[in-house]
Amino acid sequence: MDHSSFSAPGLPLPKLSLIVGGARSGKSRLAERLVARLATATGLPRAYIATAEIWDEEMRARIDRHIADRGDGWVTQEAPRDLAGALARAEGVVLILRDLVADQCDAGRRRC
Repeated sequence: MDHSSFSAPGLPLPKLSLIVGGARSGKSRLAERLVARLATATGLPRAYIATAEIWDEEMRARIDRHIADRGDGWVTQEAPRDLAGALARAEGVVLILRDLVADQCDAGRRRC
């Protein structure tokens, strides 16, 4: 699917948006709202590509909270190591949730 062709009246969003901010600052919630608005306006499905890996119970709780907060209506792919493949398979308005620092250099659990 060509992910570059989304547009909707009254939604001046570029084809790609990068949302950054501190830990637990509402990045995911903002991104989910933007995707939901665009999906509703275009009639396209909402696709969620999650790349986090569960390292401990705190991370499991964060992921569970994200799933509960976004509710129904999302097609979710877990893709901690195959983001390109997941994006190629995704259809609709796509949200990629990526915690770059924690996933790549998480407290010495992996080499940076």
